[in-house]
Amino acid sequence: MGKKSAFRYKLPWSTPINFLAIDSNLYTLDAYDGEKFVTFSIKELYTLKYGVQLRRSEIQSFASKHGKKGKELMRKYSHGERNRVIDYVYKFVNQLLKMYPLITFVIEKLNKQGMFNDANDKFSKKISRTV
Repeated sequence: MGKKSAFRYKLPWSTPINFLAIDSNLYTLDAYDGEKFVTFSIKELYTLKYGVQLRRSEIQSFASKHGKKGKELMRKYSHGERNRVIDYVYKFVNQLLKMYPLITFVIEKLNKQGMFNDANDKFSKKISRTV
């Protein structure tokens, strides 16, 4: 078997390409633009997800006891939760695009399921809150 590469596409070293390589962590996105490292805080997004998770558990408890009314509330809340997260991500990406126009973004693809297998319960909960 050949050596496994961390990159999906191999480009010739002579390819003139502007890029921003991004590594995601729990509270930050660490980026490298070929010259310098830049760190973007996503703690606000993590906090948003944490608050949503607490509220969701309350609504799930209510939904399990109130049948149709509870299911409707859960559906409505899930829709609003998803919209808040998507809104935050869109605003963040637009900010990145303003800072780095005409650039290729290279972002790692995480195997969250594999990360759960290697983590204890406390860290697994933190991983589940990442977007």
